Amino acid sequence: IFWVFFTAVMVGVAKNLDAPIKLLFAQDIFADPVKHSMLGLGDIVIPGAFLMLLLRFDQHMAKKGKKTKWYPYFQAGLAGYILGLVLTTTA
Repeated sequence: IFWVFFTAVMVGVAKNLDAPIKLLFAQDIFADPVKHSMLGLGDIVIPGAFLMLLLRFDQHMAKKGKKTKWYPYFQAGLAGYILGLVLTTTA
């Protein structure tokens, strides 16, 4: 936690490493040096694994006897994840 929040180590590694570990979004395309917003691979993989677990839980509950056509935990988690990504990329 110390390395992530109290130092610039994570940002320095992500910016200087030529590997597919980051997504760059242009903040202002009309600026002379275009500024970018960075989204790391951990911002995609960890929530994706959590959404997978939510889907499995909803499927388990559906097999257990609660017949439903939609998966409430998965859909709520997916909506929150999408909202978080949109807010992150627009900030």
